Amino acid sequence: MRKILNTLSALLLFLTTIFVTINYKTLPEKLPMKFNFVGDVTRYGSKYEVIFMIILLFAIYMLLEFVKKQPSMWNTMDSKNLKKYEITANMLSRMQLFLVSTFSYTIYTVCTITKPTLLLLPAMIIYILGDVFITMHKLAKY
Repeated sequence: MRKILNTLSALLLFLTTIFVTINYKTLPEKLPMKFNFVGDVTRYGSKYEVIFMIILLFAIYMLLEFVKKQPSMWNTMDSKNLKKYEITANMLSRMQLFLVSTFSYTIYTVCTITKPTLLLLPAMIIYILGDVFITMHKLAKY
């Protein structure tokens, strides 16, 4: 499961970067960068900010890759806690895919100048809190 999630995250990161690279020259100089809860644009920015968004996406991806490869940071390293290690590693992989997906969607909406889905923020909050609570519940069993 974890390998599939990691592969999907890397693939989505790659595809988002290719999408921006291919379409960068055709982007207008002024792009919508911030939206209110109704979906109206509240701030415009330069198309160079899309490059910053890609760099930020890479940084988040690499940070989570580093954390996933440092299980000693999680306090789950003794032999009794192998199940805790698996549960925590899976949660980190799910969060990584979620964050890469969310950033990719945001970059796509900025580049195509489309309104973001109004339910994106509530869905993000529900997903993150739900995943954390379910993981905590699983961890409490061990």
